[in-house]
Amino acid sequence: MLLANSPYYVVFFLVLLSINACSPVNLRTVKNDPESCFSVWNKPPKSKECIIEQPPKSKKCIIEHIKIKENDHEIANLHLGFLEFTERGNLFDNDSRDRLLEMIKNDADNEGVLVVVYAHGWNHNSSFYDGDVQSFREALVKITKMEELRRGREVYGVYLGWRGRVLPWYFNHALTYWDRKSVAREIGKGGVSDILLRLDAIDKSRENNTLFIAGHSFGAEILSSAVNEILLHRMVERKYNKDRELSKLADAIVLVNPAVEANQFLQLYELSLDEDVTLDLGRKNLLTIISSNKDIPAKYVFPIGQFFETLFVKQEIISREKTFQEDLSEFELELTTAGQFKPFHTENLYVKKEDDSGQVHLEFEKCYENPNECRLSNDKGKFLSNKKIPISFIYTDDNFIEDHNDIFNDKLISYLVTAMSGAAINGGKLDKNDDSHSILTANCMKDDEFNFSKCFDFFYKIFSSPDAKEVTSNGEPIEYLDEPNTSTAFE
Repeated sequence: MLLANSPYYVVFFLVLLSINACSPVNLRTVKNDPESCFSVWNKPPKSKECIIEQPPKSKKCIIEHIKIKENDHEIANLHLGFLEFTERGNLFDNDSRDRLLEMIKNDADNEGVLVVVYAHGWNHNSSFYDGDVQSFREALVKITKMEELRRGREVYGVYLGWRGRVLPWYFNHALTYWDRKSVAREIGKGGVSDILLRLDAIDKSRENNTLFIAGHSFGAEILSSAVNEILLHRMVERKYNKDRELSKLADAIVLVNPAVEANQFLQLYELSLDEDVTLDLGRKNLLTIISSNKDIPAKYVFPIGQFFETLFVKQEIISREKTFQEDLSEFELELTTAGQFKPFHTENLYVKKEDDSGQVHLEFEKCYENPNECRLSNDKGKFLSNKKIPISFIYTDDNFIEDHNDIFNDKLISYLVTAMSGAAINGGKLDKNDDSHSILTANCMKDDEFNFSKCFDFFYKIFSSPDAKEVTSNGEPIEYLDEPNTSTAFE
């Protein structure tokens, strides 16, 4: 009745849907042209600001080539590639993929590569001034400048772009949740799986290579859809073929504040409890999910969106006495994100300040060892005890991740590079006796084993130092301020 008496609302709604369908996504159109895609990231003497001496002539480069300089001396190269996907999960341009992977493979076969893959979430895309693009670029520059991480290798960033923003500002929040979530899942099952498998094959071609994969919000939805069946396949192979080693996908996969329902991870979680799968697992980790108890969208907005999506789907009570000591509700599994589903939690993570210097330390409480000590999760009696599984569901507070979008803070970046270093050490990719690795091993090992907290302290001290703050007060490189940042505050 309201719509019948208000034709203008109907017209307005149809116009918004038309904009949704027709808004562009293929925002990177220039091929690998050094003339237009070359820039220099320089730290002048006695300066704490980062200056782009030669910003790219085109803001639509498929691959940005950035020379990292300190005091006018070139110290490293950074290559930031963009792969953009249609809503059906297909790449817009296979030639761009082939060119980027060819560069990575050539460097992998020589001195080795460090590849960091990032999948952005809702309300973002791959445009030059997008907030996630800028933050990812700046994080890569910090990583590239650290010889302990670079170790003489070429550094590549791979940004997985999709149409996370289709409407301006808060229209995108109000009208595109269900649409964007389903698109994210479709993209993950499509071309992203192919990209990750190709990168994984390159990574495994030489011990000196490192592949790190991260995603946030609906970007985590993309990655979970891409890796779920791959990991299930490898775990099932391990279960029924004891001679086959449980093979990881990449050196580390981390999903931060994922907007993914717990039901998506149920099979993976249950299979990871199987002793035939985890036998002789050691310290191998297949997947890490980190969620904050201050992730308001995940705790309150996600359930509302999921309620309407599953309203006409029959949900059952499923028996899981063996794994969870109780029955599970499919309805609860659909309405709760994987990171907020407390029976999944394996650890609580706290940030502890030691002194007035601002230096922080990490403190872990393992739910599977002592369920009553998982204070953040506060779900006594529901955690599996005495089970070290290859999937980590880490629950933290706002001292570590302030809110849903706080994904590029110094503590989390330090955590991610610590995970990267730990994967290299535990995976045998780093020779503990090699003098060229002495700084990293000295600061990341204790009693001849990798120590996460010690390694985190080392990296956080570097990333949080004033010299590492190489951007302006509003977070953008100086030369990039000629156009406003159009990103929103809600991912």
